[in-house]
Amino acid sequence: MPDLPQRLLSPAFDIGVPFRPSIYFTDTVHRQIRFPRSKKKRIRRKWAKQSRNWETKTVPKNEAYIVGGVLYAHPAVLQKMCDELNRRMENRIAREIFG
Repeated sequence: MPDLPQRLLSPAFDIGVPFRPSIYFTDTVHRQIRFPRSKKKRIRRKWAKQSRNWETKTVPKNEAYIVGGVLYAHPAVLQKMCDELNRRMENRIAREIFG
């Protein structure tokens, strides 16, 4: 198991549910990064078949699962959830103060 980023271990990172960050909640995205100058369909098909013209990235899934009362998600998704909860709490406090 890889080391967790320090921002996930800090006490400020609290979403009210026990959670387990998992780097395995990822998708792979393939996209063509090189294109021929030619606009001909036949040439473009040839270039699309060559692997050197493609790039593969892993991106976090925007999914979270609760299994047995524990929340599982990618660390980036957990950070987004925490930021959103903090923003909503600040808005609620501001509404109570300023009416």
